[in-house]
Amino acid sequence: MSELWIDVQIVRALAPRFVGLAEDIERSKADLEREMTAEGSSWGNDEVGNTFAAAYLPGSESVIAGISMMAGVMRNLTDALYRTSDNFEGVDAELADNFAGGL
Repeated sequence: MSELWIDVQIVRALAPRFVGLAEDIERSKADLEREMTAEGSSWGNDEVGNTFAAAYLPGSESVIAGISMMAGVMRNLTDALYRTSDNFEGVDAELADNFAGGL
């Protein structure tokens, strides 16, 4: 028989770190967007510049969207860790009550 065990107090104590990571990611994203806006379209409007922009702009938008998604994932992980701890603790308590009562 295998065992499943987690220390719910440790999980709950560590969960907020993911919020901190999300905040760090969001600050970095804001810094990146600010720098990109300040830089402007420095590649010019000639054929080479337009070719560069056609490849660069969609990629840069994708990167910004990906960074936002990472921050969301960190926040979702925080919530999931709390829910998992609560669920695990609830099931554990319910099973203990059932065993104590002789089923």
